[in-house]
Amino acid sequence: MGAGGRLAGPSVGGRPTCAAQSRNCTASRRTPGRRLDPRLALRKAATALHLAELREGVWIRPDNLDPDRLPTLRTVLDLQCVHFHDAATNIPAETVRSLFGLDDWAAVARRLTAALHDEADAEAVGVDDFAYWFGLSVTVVRHLQLDPLLPAELIPPEWPGDDLRTAYRPFNQMFQQRLNTAFR
Repeated sequence: MGAGGRLAGPSVGGRPTCAAQSRNCTASRRTPGRRLDPRLALRKAATALHLAELREGVWIRPDNLDPDRLPTLRTVLDLQCVHFHDAATNIPAETVRSLFGLDDWAAVARRLTAALHDEADAEAVGVDDFAYWFGLSVTVVRHLQLDPLLPAELIPPEWPGDDLRTAYRPFNQMFQQRLNTAFR
C-alpha cells in the first residue's frame, strides 16, 4: 500500500504506473431516475465535488478530499446515491487520466499559464486591456475550480496545476492594483 494507505503498485520515477488498490469514494445512483432535474442536480453536485463518472450513475474519486466540504452539494449526492468509502480499485492509470480529463485540463492550464506570463509586464492602455485581463482572470479561476484535485500519486509528471496557481497570484495582484489606480 502506498503513502497514506491510498495507493499501491509499481512506480516509475516515483509515480505509480497504475492506480492499483487505490482507496476511493464511490457514489452510485440508487435508482435509475427518469426525471431530468434530479439527474442534472446530481451531475452538477458530483462535478463540483470533483467526482468522475465511471459509467452512467456511478461516480468515483480518490478518497483524498474532506468529505464534509460543500455540504449543500454533498446533500444532493446523499439523497440520490449509495456511498461506498475506502473502496479498493484496480483502475489503470490511463483510465484515471481519461475519467478526470487530465490531458485536456493540463493542456488548457499550460495555455492559461503562458497567457498570464505574457500579460505580466503588459501596460494597460485602454478599456479593452482591462476587459481582456478580467476575462483571463475569470477563465483561470474557473479552470482552477475544475482541477480534479487528485492525490500526487495519480497525476501525471509535470502536472501544471501548481504552475497555474503560482502564475495567477501575481497576475491577479497586478490586475487589482491597475484597476484600483485606473478607476479612482
